[in-house]
Amino acid sequence: MKKRIPSGFFILIALALVGMSFLQGFFTLSYAQFSFPHQLEHLVNLELIHPEESRKVALNHGLVTLHGRCRDELPDRAEKKFQFLNLLNEHFQLSERKKRLFAKLKEARESSILAWNYFVSIRFANPQRGRIVLVPPSHEFPEVVSGIICDQKPFHQFLSFDQVVERFGAFISSPRLSDVPAARHLLQEFYEELQSPVLGIASESLKAHLRAASSLLEEAANYRGIQEHVHALRSVFDHLSIVTHGLEDPVGWNKEAKVRSIRDYYESLDSLIEISQKLIPLQVQLEVALQQEEGSIWFFEDAVLSSRELSEQDPDQFSLWFAQALQVWDQFPSNKGHSFKLPDQVRNRVLETTFRSQELSPNYLNYVMTFFPFLIMLIFLVISFSKQLKGMSGGAITFGRSPARLMQKGTSKITFQDVAGVEEAKAELQEIVSFLKNPQPFLAIGARIPKGILCVGPPGTGKTLIAKAVAGEADRPFFSMSGSDFVEMFVGVGASRVRDTFDQARRHAPCIVFMDEIDAVGRHRGVGIGGGNDEREQTLNQLLVEMDGFESNEGIILMAATNRPDVLDKALLRPGRFDRRVVIDLPDIRGRHEILQLHAKKIKISPNVDLMKIARSTPGASGADLENVLNEAALLAVHRSSDIVEDCDAREARDKVFFGKERKSFELDQEARWTTAVHEAGHAIVGKSLSHCDPVEKITIIPRGLALGATYTLPTKNRTGYKRDELGHILAMLFGGRCAEEILIGDISSGAQNDIERATEIARRMVCEWGMSDRFGPVTLDDKSDRSGASGLSYSVRSDETLREIDGEVLAILTEAKKTSEKILSEKKELLQNLSDLLIEFETLDSHELEEVILGTFDADKKRKSVETLTPIKVPTADGKSSEQDSSQPPQEENNPPDQEGKK
Repeated sequence: MKKRIPSGFFILIALALVGMSFLQGFFTLSYAQFSFPHQLEHLVNLELIHPEESRKVALNHGLVTLHGRCRDELPDRAEKKFQFLNLLNEHFQLSERKKRLFAKLKEARESSILAWNYFVSIRFANPQRGRIVLVPPSHEFPEVVSGIICDQKPFHQFLSFDQVVERFGAFISSPRLSDVPAARHLLQEFYEELQSPVLGIASESLKAHLRAASSLLEEAANYRGIQEHVHALRSVFDHLSIVTHGLEDPVGWNKEAKVRSIRDYYESLDSLIEISQKLIPLQVQLEVALQQEEGSIWFFEDAVLSSRELSEQDPDQFSLWFAQALQVWDQFPSNKGHSFKLPDQVRNRVLETTFRSQELSPNYLNYVMTFFPFLIMLIFLVISFSKQLKGMSGGAITFGRSPARLMQKGTSKITFQDVAGVEEAKAELQEIVSFLKNPQPFLAIGARIPKGILCVGPPGTGKTLIAKAVAGEADRPFFSMSGSDFVEMFVGVGASRVRDTFDQARRHAPCIVFMDEIDAVGRHRGVGIGGGNDEREQTLNQLLVEMDGFESNEGIILMAATNRPDVLDKALLRPGRFDRRVVIDLPDIRGRHEILQLHAKKIKISPNVDLMKIARSTPGASGADLENVLNEAALLAVHRSSDIVEDCDAREARDKVFFGKERKSFELDQEARWTTAVHEAGHAIVGKSLSHCDPVEKITIIPRGLALGATYTLPTKNRTGYKRDELGHILAMLFGGRCAEEILIGDISSGAQNDIERATEIARRMVCEWGMSDRFGPVTLDDKSDRSGASGLSYSVRSDETLREIDGEVLAILTEAKKTSEKILSEKKELLQNLSDLLIEFETLDSHELEEVILGTFDADKKRKSVETLTPIKVPTADGKSSEQDSSQPPQEENNPPDQEGKK
């Protein structure tokens, strides 16, 4: 029977052709890469090519083929010529920018005069004429000394503020419901005049008053009673009065940049002064360079120019020309010493001056290179397949090599001093270090060092770090890899890699082999569909044999890390393989303080940063979380243009890492702010009223992360467990927000979603896990054992009736907690109202202020003065009297971690 040609033969032919193309392209890469013809001028101008090796071969229709070679090194003459071009280009750019700034300065002056005349027109009913100085003359810059002196020429077609005061005052003196639309239209018209882009208000505080006035005007449209309208329109009038009087002083225009055109004028003036200061030394340098390059000849756009003529060219045209020269200059390091061949180039002045005519000799190298790839590919295929046919290892592609990365002795810089918060784990691993340093005492007494150490703990607690510390302390070779490195699509590859890993380890014994995330390869065998013939289970079998099989692995210590010890195979965990399990749990308060101190040594941190307070306020944080907090604090300090991390940076970084970034730009309407304030006030009052709740540190309604507000608590001790009374108080505090909404608003919102989820989880664990239910008693009702069958499907041992009774018991616990919260808030309804109003006004209250509110000693005026950011402005009211209005921004919240978050 005639044999058929195997399909692999055609694959080899295709590979040979691809390899030939690759090799042929590889040998042609020695040519320089240029995009002619525009770069030809710059190569000659900068003297980057050898003139004696530059030649051209004439073709038809006035075209030539160029041949040449770039210089081997950059000549000194080229450096000086490029510096001259760079100086000339910089001078052109600064001069053009100076012209543009002059035009912008003139435009800003005209806009400022127009803005002032517009403001005077809408401010006074009978404006005065005359001159006024908006910007004083500047003597720092001789070319601009006039400043902005405005000849007041007001317009008369606008509604003035005096007219608004007169007409609105008449409305306030005798308000009628029929006059409300006219009064609202009057204020709306004056508001639109203040919002005009002609005026262009730039002050953030004044813009905030305009936004407040706009919001009140929209809300007033939905009011029905006359008192509501009067109160809302009077507030709108007060905001517009603050804006009007804030713009009245022309001196404030230039000092505080209240108007956009004045700010643009100052910015342009500062830029103009800066550019002029740069131009003075640059002109001196350029004049010196012109004298040095007096005899140079330049090719510019197919013309021959001197250096002086080149400096008189059009700036835009020169900039494009110089950009191409810069491209040639930057390409020279990769092109130096290379030859080039460029066919079909149009003749020009540079070619005729630089390249000499010459006939090319035939290039026989191309013929050799055409057949050379075939020869190389043939040799490669013969060698590769001959080794595979003879059964030799090390073929063309080897899958079975170990993926472990070796850290040689003496290269690890990490020791136990670089690990904090896990003192028990370090003490337990000290035996391993002693054995690796000096194994003789252990061997002499007949002791056997543990073959395997399993580091167990949550993510981020330092399992990998402590393994590196063991290698650094013992100063022994350290192999590191991941469990997923052994799992491949081809069966047997993982087992081969395990064998190779232990073979390498034997050659470097005594040593440490560290496998991170061992659960990727060490899961239970025989579970689910597929039996035991898959790649992962074969890899695990080989690992079990290498750890404790017929062959001894003395001197090899396998360290592994996982956060899922429950899924590991029992044969892997038995003594003789993993003899010791080191638990690396989340650090307590002392551990967190030590970790913070350790990472604080790497950054510049202020002495007033209280690391213990940060440690106390971050329960449940891992070492990675704490390192991230200090790193974020350093980033925040840099953004603040500070060279040291302050306490405010550390507190803000802590809240940013654990609770999200503060969303100050997220604006809520008044109703949503009131609901959030009532909700958080309910949490705080219940938390202060119950003895087992953590102390309330701060309340805020400033959105952060997904929460629109938060009640922050600060734990006073490490929590290792909870009593039933403590859990009852915690549940009551969780329901404080929902109950406060029912009592004070008369309705409920979706803001209690997170509170209800957490309360339900706690109550269910009280019943099913902690035995705190009177109905069931001390019984565990959660089935956590492995009851998976061969089909991979799990089943429950609890009946439907038991599940219904569990749900009823959970509901009873939650109902009791809600009743406790309702009772407390009903008795303290007046306090709830007062605290909600204060949160609406100040947005954030700390623990001291909250205590004063509860005791009735809170001084609201003192709080307002402490957060005041603008000086008081006297504003005339509608009845002719003057009242004091101040504009203050909400205080920055003191960041402490929230124990209860209200998500809306």
